[in-house]
Amino acid sequence: MRLLLRLASLLALLAAIIVGGVDAIRYVASDVPEWTAFGAVLAFFGLDQPLVAWVGDGFAANTLQALFALPGEALFLCVSLVIWLGAYRRPKPRHALLAPQS
Repeated sequence: MRLLLRLASLLALLAAIIVGGVDAIRYVASDVPEWTAFGAVLAFFGLDQPLVAWVGDGFAANTLQALFALPGEALFLCVSLVIWLGAYRRPKPRHALLAPQS
């Protein structure tokens, strides 16, 4: 399970790098900082409408619309960090003085 979470974190990190690279190229080309919204990234892959239909109406729909407006690379970086933290395991102490006494 930890391996799957680390792979998912890697994929989210790669998505953040790709979206950030596209934004950097657009910034250099136009001299105006433009951020690719998370909703635009999902719309490119056709995942925005099924997600909106699955969430429905109410508070969740408003929250989803707010997430769609955020910059894509920032949201992908946050998702990658949260998934990586879910797969994190503290290293065992190597020194005899730091090892727990039993």
